[in-house]
Amino acid sequence: MSCQLALATCLALLVSACGSSRYGQVYSPSGATPGSVVFPDSAANRGQVQATLADGEHCSGRYATVPGPQVTWDDQEPSIIYEEDTQDGMAIFDCESGHLVRCSLSRDLTGDGTGRCIDNHGQQLTLVF
Repeated sequence: MSCQLALATCLALLVSACGSSRYGQVYSPSGATPGSVVFPDSAANRGQVQATLADGEHCSGRYATVPGPQVTWDDQEPSIIYEEDTQDGMAIFDCESGHLVRCSLSRDLTGDGTGRCIDNHGQQLTLVF
C-alpha cells in the first residue's frame, strides 16, 4: 500500500510542476514601479502569457520560441567560449485599452529569460522573468 501512496505522490508532484508559472517584472525607462509578467514555467515553445503594466493595465497574449544558441564565456578562462541552448522568440500582448506590446525574448534551459519590448505608442519596455 505504501508503494501505491508513493507513486500517487510522485504523480501529483509531476502534474503540479508541469502547471507552474514563472513570474517576472516589466520595466519601463521612466523608472516607475515595475509591472508584472507571468509565463508558463515549462520548456514549451509556445503558450499564453499575462502581464500587468506599471500603470495597472492588464494585458494577455501569446508567445512562441524556437531553439537557438547563446554564446557565453567563463570569466576565469576568457579564452574558452561556450554555446548554450536557448529559446529565442516573440511575445505579443493585447492590453485592455487596445494597447499592443510586442517583445523579442530569449529563455535559457531553466526558463529564465529577458525581453525587449515596444508598444504601439513607441514606449520601450524590458521583461525579466
